Amino acid sequence: MTEQTLPEVTPRPAPSRPDPAVPAADAAAGIAPLSSASLFWRPKYLADEPVLGHVPFLFWLAEVTRPRLIATLGLGRGTAHFALAQAAERLGLEATCCAVEAAGAPGLAAAAAYNAATYGDVSRVIVADPAGAAGRFPSGSIDILLVQLPPAQETEARIVEDWLPRLSRSGVLVLPCPEDGPEGGPLADLAATLATEDRLVEIGPPEPGGAALRVLLVGARRPERLDLLARLRFGRPGHTDVQRVFAHLGQAAVNALRAGTAAGAGGSLRDLPAPASAPPGAAAVRHDPSVEVLARAAQAELRAEAAEAGAAEAQAAREDAAEAREHLARVLAETKRLVSLVADAQDEALRATDSAEKSARRAWLAEGRIGQTEARAQRAEEALREAEARLAAMAGELASARAAGESARERVAAIEASTSWRVTSPLRAAALAVRGR
Repeated sequence: MTEQTLPEVTPRPAPSRPDPAVPAADAAAGIAPLSSASLFWRPKYLADEPVLGHVPFLFWLAEVTRPRLIATLGLGRGTAHFALAQAAERLGLEATCCAVEAAGAPGLAAAAAYNAATYGDVSRVIVADPAGAAGRFPSGSIDILLVQLPPAQETEARIVEDWLPRLSRSGVLVLPCPEDGPEGGPLADLAATLATEDRLVEIGPPEPGGAALRVLLVGARRPERLDLLARLRFGRPGHTDVQRVFAHLGQAAVNALRAGTAAGAGGSLRDLPAPASAPPGAAAVRHDPSVEVLARAAQAELRAEAAEAGAAEAQAAREDAAEAREHLARVLAETKRLVSLVADAQDEALRATDSAEKSARRAWLAEGRIGQTEARAQRAEEALREAEARLAAMAGELASARAAGESARERVAAIEASTSWRVTSPLRAAALAVRGR
C-alpha cells in the first residue's frame, strides 16, 4: 500500500444549521447526559477489539461534540474509527474522518478496503507514522483525537507536544486504556491533572478484560452535556447510573459479535470487515467494484466457520444472542427510568428557578426600601448636625450675655460702694421727692 499524497488535512466548513440546544441542568441529576437516541444505534461494523464495548459511547460522543475533523492515531481493526465515521455520516455532519496507521500494520489492507467501500466520501486512511504525522493537520483543527497506539514514553511525549496543539478550542482526546496497560506516562499525568478540574470522563470496561475509556476535555470550550458528564466523578450522585448504562450498551455490542449476528448488529454480512488474511493488493480496491467480492468472501468464510463449529457453538451463539436481547431489554427499561428521572430533575430545576426569581424580586424591593430608609437617615443626620451647630452658637451667645450681665452688676456695685455715691445720696432723695409731687 502506498502512502496517500495528503500534504495537509483541513476540517470541512462548519454546518449551516446550529447545534441542537441543550437545556441547562444540575450535574447531580446524573442522567441528563444520556438523553440521546444515538446510544441505541446499531453499529454497522463489529471487530474483536478491547474498544468494541465503547461503540455506543463513541456514537454519543460524536453527537454531543458534533466534530468537523476527527483524527485516529492507530487504526487497529477499525472498530473505534468506523464507529465515529458512522456517527458523522448518520448525523449528517460536514465532517472529515482521518485514520493514520503505519505501513505494514496488521489488518491495514482489509480496513482500508472497508473504509473505501463504506465511508470513502467522509473518511481517509493515511499511511504514515502516527506519532509523527501531526504536521498534516493545521493547528487548532481537530475536534476528536482518538489515540490507539502501543504505550511508550516517547510516543506519548510526541502526542502531548505535537498533537495536542492540533486540537480545536472544543477538542477532546480519547484514550482506550486496556486493564493490563501501564499506569504512568505523559498521557496518564495529563489525565490526572485534568481530573482535578472536572475535565476528565472515565468509562469503565463493559466486561473484565476489556478496555476502559478516557476522554480528556483539553479544549477551553466544552460541550455542555460532555461537561456535565465530566462533573459526575466517582462518588458523586448519578455516577453509578451512567456507568451502568454504558456498560449494558457496550455489553450488547460485545454479545452481538460473539453470537455472529452481524445483521442483528445493524447491517448485513457484507458490512463486516474483510478478514485479516485478505490477499495482497486488497488496498487497491478503493475505487474498484471488486470490493463486493471481498465482502462475499468474508460472508462465505463466516458461514463456513459457523458450520464447522457444530451444534454446540450454534447453541452457544443462540444463548449469547438471547442474552444480548435480555441486556437490551434491561437497558431500555433502565433508560426509561433514567429519562423519567431527567424529567423530574428538569421540573425541580424549573421550580427552583421560579423560586429564585421570586426571591430576587423580593430582594430587589427590599433593597429599594433599604435605600429609601438610608436616605431618610442621612437627611435626619444632617439636620441633627445643623441643630447641634445652632445650639452651640446659642450657647456661646448665652455665655457672652451672662458675662456682660455679671460685668454690669460689678460696675453697679462698685458705683454704689463709692464715696461720691454716698455723698450725693441726699440730693438724689430730694430730687426723687420733687419729681414725686
